[in-house]
Amino acid sequence: MYSKQNNVYRYKCDDLILPSVSTILKSDPKFKQAQKSRGFSNSRPGSARNQFSAERGSAVHSAARKFIRTGEVDLAAKYFPYWEGIHKQLTLLDLTDVEWAEGPVLPELKHLQQGEHSAVWNSKQMYVGCPDLVANVGGLRALVEFKTSDEMFMSTYDMDFKNYSNWWRYHQASMQTASYVKAYEQTTKHTIDVGLIVVATRDDSQLFILEQPQLKTALTKFHKLAKEFHMADNFTQPIQTSSRKLQAVVV
Repeated sequence: MYSKQNNVYRYKCDDLILPSVSTILKSDPKFKQAQKSRGFSNSRPGSARNQFSAERGSAVHSAARKFIRTGEVDLAAKYFPYWEGIHKQLTLLDLTDVEWAEGPVLPELKHLQQGEHSAVWNSKQMYVGCPDLVANVGGLRALVEFKTSDEMFMSTYDMDFKNYSNWWRYHQASMQTASYVKAYEQTTKHTIDVGLIVVATRDDSQLFILEQPQLKTALTKFHKLAKEFHMADNFTQPIQTSSRKLQAVVV
């Protein structure tokens, strides 16, 4: 279903070998600018802080998935402050009719899971990803992304770029959410009404609401980035078919 080559994850869906949304986002030129800001000074790849952030994100996401599916939580104590922020927002959202929690919940979507891996994809723009959650929130079908962070996100930044890294995190999360919305709609034929980004730091949490205009803007930016990625990348192998399934692939 997926493989890793030159630190790039690729999946085979609908007989298309596709890069993940996360891989495409890492090609964003704005990432280099964000790395220069103070917020990224201790988050270089390979650093202890970067490794902790990755492990923290994985652990909290797993805890959220288990909580949504079973009502139980299994999480190391050192990650609990971040989980508390996620849990607070989930409680406020009052979720119903969960259909996806890092994988299909609805029986009709089970074909989108192979073993422990699940995915949705956009065959036209050529990318694949796995949303964190799709459920009913206040009568709307919402796609929700969870983020743990050392700092709060910001939807704008100062002209002196002091909080550029905070904005960049939001910028990336909004593009990721919008791309997942599009891929989920294409793969499942279920319309998403709104995108939500839940951010948890050690001491606080945030909820960002992406309505249709914000989703459209973020998606346009991501599709531009995806196009540039594919123009520079010779590995993607599009082979259109009418099937809608996830397949194992060795590349």
